[in-house]
Amino acid sequence: MDDRAEQKREVRRYLLGEMSRQEHERFEDQYLADAGLFEEVVAVEDEIIRSWIQRSCTAAESRMVEDRFLSTPTGRRKVELTQALMNYVAATHAPPPISGLPAPDHEAERLRSLRGGQEAGTKWRAFVTGMRASVRPARLLPTATLLTLFLTCSWLAVSNVRLRRETEELRIRQADYLRREQQLDNQVKELDRRLPEHDSIQESGHDRSIAQQHSSGPAVLSFVLRPDLARQLASQKPLVIPPGVSTARLQLRLESTQHSIYSVFLETAEGKQIWSETNLRSRPVSHGVLEIVLRVPSGLLQNRNYVLRLNGITTDGTEEGVSDYVFRVVK
Repeated sequence: MDDRAEQKREVRRYLLGEMSRQEHERFEDQYLADAGLFEEVVAVEDEIIRSWIQRSCTAAESRMVEDRFLSTPTGRRKVELTQALMNYVAATHAPPPISGLPAPDHEAERLRSLRGGQEAGTKWRAFVTGMRASVRPARLLPTATLLTLFLTCSWLAVSNVRLRRETEELRIRQADYLRREQQLDNQVKELDRRLPEHDSIQESGHDRSIAQQHSSGPAVLSFVLRPDLARQLASQKPLVIPPGVSTARLQLRLESTQHSIYSVFLETAEGKQIWSETNLRSRPVSHGVLEIVLRVPSGLLQNRNYVLRLNGITTDGTEEGVSDYVFRVVK
């Protein structure tokens, strides 16, 4: 009993905005995962709405009703239906007064005075019968009221089912969000753990971020680019293009293989596009690794930082970002 009362107090604090931000978030997580607590929240909401209709609520409860329900069409509809149900219950439990019918004491006195004659008794019975006949239809519930009550209950039932379904979908999305957040945390930890290893690879000439390879032709210089969010541009080796090189051959290593066709856009660090190419396809390198080869005229490249944006083209022709390759050129 004490636990139930404490739970109800917590629900009222939540609805009236009396919780701190941390308490508010923790309580929302609880009632989204607990069907019993969710039903308690709905029940307390209905209780506060009834108090507001009866003008017996506190100032904080009145503000809650106005902010939470009267500010939206759905909320106003709920308040109106609750008021209609309360009016119906009040009407059915308060029988209408019988106009013209004497009070019980007067009726007994009048009956005693009419026992003397058959004609008077007949008239009194006719009078009472007529009064009962006139009162009976007033006690019958009109068909329109019954129909309104049925439609109201049906709407409440459908709304309750829809609300439960939306709550379940929200719970599933929340669990998926938490799962993705945990995966991202694990990936960041793995990157932090492997960062020293990457530094040693960079020193040995096999850096995952930017590696330079000379081709057999004197006028073409090849560079291997890999996206690596764990590094900063200042720690990367620059792409050194000596005089006499006419073409920079950029080999983009891919982290994802979800697309078959790609497009690239070469931009300065300030976002100015200087070169692009589309209808590109990846090719295998080794051990399941894929890459895209670009041939960029070296005359377009100056002593500055660049961003090479790789987009994947979906089956319906739209483009979506895949990776960004940041590098620095020294000539």
